[in-house]
Amino acid sequence: GDPTRSPEVCTPACEVGYEPLVVSDVSRVQQEGAPRLDCRDGVLLPPTFTCAPRTCPAPAGVEFAADPPCEEGWSIGHGGHCTPRCVEGFEPTQEKLACRSSVME
Repeated sequence: GDPTRSPEVCTPACEVGYEPLVVSDVSRVQQEGAPRLDCRDGVLLPPTFTCAPRTCPAPAGVEFAADPPCEEGWSIGHGGHCTPRCVEGFEPTQEKLACRSSVME
């Protein structure tokens, strides 16, 4: 190829509820910002990516909810649960909320 030509960029995409993760073979760390793959001479660098379930944000705008509104914090991992918390004098109406592919159920 032409050494003065910039590499082409591939932006990985995943199904709804999942996000692309690109791991560098050299550093074995996830890229900062929007993941991308470079294409140089027909070879993707890094050569692959994975699709990981997105996390769920803790419920927002709930009247009398504690801060944070989940015992587990502000972000719940896929397959995890939020145990609702309320300010003193109030009780949650749900015992647990489940995170499934970025949706709290």
